[in-house]
Amino acid sequence: MDSLPAVTKNYLSDLLGIANEGFKNGRVDASAKTRATHWRRWRGHCQALGVDPYLQRTDFETRCRTMHSFAAAVREGRLSGGGKVRAGTVSQALSAVNTTIALAIDEQPFKVKGSNSFIPLLAQTLNGWDKQDPGVKKKMPVEADVPELLVDA
Repeated sequence: MDSLPAVTKNYLSDLLGIANEGFKNGRVDASAKTRATHWRRWRGHCQALGVDPYLQRTDFETRCRTMHSFAAAVREGRLSGGGKVRAGTVSQALSAVNTTIALAIDEQPFKVKGSNSFIPLLAQTLNGWDKQDPGVKKKMPVEADVPELLVDA
């Protein structure tokens, strides 16, 4: 950008400011915070293993081992200090890290190229954990007048 004429530089700077404003407005604060939390945990996990968190210049086997062990750490609550979580929470963490990498270097190492599916190792693991998870107990909201009506009956 330094080599551009001043008029072009100002023009481009103005457009990038508008684009950044749209980008920031397009993010949901809760998902941005969640993504930042998962990214912080991912960086710590990678640092402990001596792996670049963006997985650049990292061979496929090391990438898989790093992603797989991160998924297990999230599943068991070892990075959050909490207890075991469901497969959906692990999937959310993997997607958050994948998105952060994609925004930084335009690569999605956790996904099959040209697809929205996780690489087979992660997909099969998540599927296995999903089968182990207890079923979801759906709760219907009940208004206060329903219990009162039942008591009066």
